[in-house]
Amino acid sequence: MEKFLHNFHTAQLETLRQLAEVLTDGVFIMKVKRKETQQQYLYEYMNEAAMDIARLSPFYIGSSIQDCMNEEDANFLQMKYDQAFTTHTFVTYSDYVILPNGQFKAETFLYPVHDNENTLTHIIGITRNLSHLSIKTSEVRHVDRLFRSYIDNTEEALVMFDMNQHILNVNHAFYQMFGFSKEELLNVKLENLQPQLTKSIRSHFNLLNEGKNISRFSSKWKRKDGSSVWISTNFTTLPNESGDQVAVVAFIQDITKEKMAKQALEESQERYRLIANNTQDLIQLLDRDGTITYASPSHEIVLGIGPFRMIGDNLYNYVYLGDREDVKSAINDSIQSKKGERIEYRMPRSSSNELIWMEANVKPVPDEEGNVAKLIFTARDITKRKEAERSLKEMAYTDYLTGLTNRRVFEEFLHKAMARVKRSGDYQFGLMYLDGNEFKKVNDTLGHDVGDELLVSLSNRLLSIVREEDLVSRIGGDEFAILLPDIKSQQELEKIATRVMDKMKEPIAVEGQLIHFSFSIGIAMAPLDATNEGELLKRADQALYSAKQKGSTGYMFSSWLNS
Repeated sequence: MEKFLHNFHTAQLETLRQLAEVLTDGVFIMKVKRKETQQQYLYEYMNEAAMDIARLSPFYIGSSIQDCMNEEDANFLQMKYDQAFTTHTFVTYSDYVILPNGQFKAETFLYPVHDNENTLTHIIGITRNLSHLSIKTSEVRHVDRLFRSYIDNTEEALVMFDMNQHILNVNHAFYQMFGFSKEELLNVKLENLQPQLTKSIRSHFNLLNEGKNISRFSSKWKRKDGSSVWISTNFTTLPNESGDQVAVVAFIQDITKEKMAKQALEESQERYRLIANNTQDLIQLLDRDGTITYASPSHEIVLGIGPFRMIGDNLYNYVYLGDREDVKSAINDSIQSKKGERIEYRMPRSSSNELIWMEANVKPVPDEEGNVAKLIFTARDITKRKEAERSLKEMAYTDYLTGLTNRRVFEEFLHKAMARVKRSGDYQFGLMYLDGNEFKKVNDTLGHDVGDELLVSLSNRLLSIVREEDLVSRIGGDEFAILLPDIKSQQELEKIATRVMDKMKEPIAVEGQLIHFSFSIGIAMAPLDATNEGELLKRADQALYSAKQKGSTGYMFSSWLNS
């Protein structure tokens, strides 16, 4: 391909388009247009692999790089294309694309294209996957789109690493906070970006590689211009469907003002009051028993409670009942150890009784004899961060397309159900394996988008058939599993399987087309067919295979195979 593209001419562009249709590498043909004092690069053609890698669709044909990318990514690409335009020679660069099972490294080659008058009219981009991972393009498109949409719209700075500290992706808030460009961050290790913290960074990543998350901690990071910023950081690991930790997401908050406020407090209580009166954090001065002797004006904004109303009242009266003992424990530990404590808890907002998440730091204030007389209680609203963490966890446990639970959740529930069988003498549950018939034909004739919509409709239909307590999971492709707890008899399972078959006889409307689709079902029961998970899965799979052999539109019980 490289030899083919050297000294490439505009007359050969149509030949390249035809060749690109069968390539697994991404092929971009960019038209060069002069705009004011610089070049503009417009997407003239992309093959399917290119659209998946760039998270774009045919809608963006004719658009510029700036119209299709966020600011940082656009500036990075503009620089690379300008280099190819200026030098009239090929340019290469590397980047990362996020996948459900990790990420792959992509390498791109840019080749200038000239017309008969030797004017540079186009630049061809060829992007290769260097990690040779076996991937599904729909998964790449969905997960990368979800992550990019989320990180670009959250107010907190976020950065994603691989398990060896290499930076894979950051959001706009991170660029704004630290002043680096994408070129300066790409594939850089965190300890090289913040060398003064190398020891603690390595310690944290050792814990992360053991599957542990790192709770909030504060440290001082350096910006590109050399200035310092105090940050509060939380590291969360992201597993793939096999449960292996493949990436780390760090949530970063600028707490420089909070640090300044605390330092000022140590120097002068009067100066502390001046800062506390003008901060959005909730700051309280407490007696040892939790009585509030000072509350900052920010309580009115955050909670809808006037600070003067709180003076003389007890802090615990404003803490959600379910978290009250945890807050008391943190304050008592701080008094006993004479050290600061951190606690997360919930509070009801006065106007709506809505629960909001707070993160508080408790700092003991000793008297002249060294005894703890007062405590400084500083809290901030972390509800958005909690929602973000919950969303990321849901992504790890939910099938990306249908919204059903994934294989990982199914296996956890199967383990719990089998444990209950072993504890109880009369508990039974059922397992159904469902495999679609001729799903590949739908993809081949109607396209993958229709196939995806069909899977979503099938999932909704299955949920409408089974009982409320049953667990429906997507195992992969058009394979589903249903875990049916507390089954009284095989006849009860047979009724449910019959309902599935009858409901599947009804055609499904997808994008204006009626599609007839059916499942084959293999069914096993515990403890009738097996008393351990592996054997039960095997028996259900054998029954499914037998159902397929007998006509592909019926169901088969494992127990029938022995009769």
